[in-house]
Amino acid sequence: MNKKTSNPFVEIHKDFWSKFKAKYKKYVTEYFDKIVNKMIECGDPHFGYTEYGCMNCGGSRHIVG
Repeated sequence: MNKKTSNPFVEIHKDFWSKFKAKYKKYVTEYFDKIVNKMIECGDPHFGYTEYGCMNCGGSRHIVG
């Protein structure tokens, strides 16, 4: 189950985040790296997900990456 969709915003950050940080040094922090990485990894269940299901029968499972 790999729910990767093409998102231009994500692709721009993947391709240019390092170059951006090289030019704008104030963004070279763990804080900004965490934010950008969360955005890039969003929707990929390998980086965590939430599973919802019926508490009575266990059916109707819905996974959100």
